[in-house]
Amino acid sequence: MVILFSAGMLSCNSTFKNNTYEIIGNVSHLKSGKVILAKLNLVSNIRVIVDSTSIVNGKFTFTGSVETPYLHSLFINDNKKGIPFFLENSKIEIIFDTTSPEKAIVTGSREDSLFRKYTIDQIFEKDAGMEIMTKYPDYVFAAFTAYYQFQINEIHKDSMEMILNNFSEPVKQSVYYMHLVELYEKIKLTAIGE
Repeated sequence: MVILFSAGMLSCNSTFKNNTYEIIGNVSHLKSGKVILAKLNLVSNIRVIVDSTSIVNGKFTFTGSVETPYLHSLFINDNKKGIPFFLENSKIEIIFDTTSPEKAIVTGSREDSLFRKYTIDQIFEKDAGMEIMTKYPDYVFAAFTAYYQFQINEIHKDSMEMILNNFSEPVKQSVYYMHLVELYEKIKLTAIGE
């Protein structure tokens, strides 16, 4: 069961070391074009365009800052299928081929290195999800996983509390954690015995 809820704008102070990111892209088999940097709004489930730039001689760059790590995607020209990656304030290099963007190589993002160890299916699958949530409490990616695990899989309330309390302080400042706490409070209201 997927639970949808509305929430106001969330803001938090970042405790992550760097305060800016630089994305350096290198695209094979494409000399020019347009690339869009986008993310998914957790509440509305709508794609939000963050920035766009031109591809020149197969290369492009983005610079900016994020309050905490957050899953973003790159979309090339009119391609509907994006290249997902965890964006954080660091220097990130993305190398890919337009013929197989799913094989993109992303370096420079601590969060993304863990994200790439798992398939998209594993993030939603209960056993792999529990592993991510309990084994990596100092990764925002684990809070991202928990946000979907709590909605999709039946997890005991005590286990949810343990997972929430186990996250490190920087993770607790992330957008995913804040949404996760709101989600947990709503789930708790419908739990047996509540």
